[in-house]
Amino acid sequence: MHIEISTRHGNLQPGQTQYLRDKADKLVKYFDRLMAVDVAVEHGKHSWQVEFRASAEHKHDFFAKEEGPTPEAAMDSCVHKVEEQLRRYKELVIDREEFVQPTCSTEWDLVFRDMLGRDKERTAELVPTP
Repeated sequence: MHIEISTRHGNLQPGQTQYLRDKADKLVKYFDRLMAVDVAVEHGKHSWQVEFRASAEHKHDFFAKEEGPTPEAAMDSCVHKVEEQLRRYKELVIDREEFVQPTCSTEWDLVFRDMLGRDKERTAELVPTP
């Protein structure tokens, strides 16, 4: 994964740059298809602003922008936001992969029977007993 850290209107200490790089590196454990991370740090009058963009395969980008008293605090908030975005995206992708749409009517019948079998009370209401 490629990590690029840039600063505007200020400089970062080597320890701060390494901290930002380590935080960005940890996102791989949430979603292993990340290709690049861009971190832009801007020093204002009394605060630091961090813009964080993580790019994944297939043109999916995850973005967060936070402000804090130090670049580390702003980065922590950004990483937390992006972690949530990655979790939601991963759940969405997994849900899509689990449901494979049946192709013929017999498969639809099996799906329908399985749905009815899961909920016994609803089955009793829908299907009249002879």
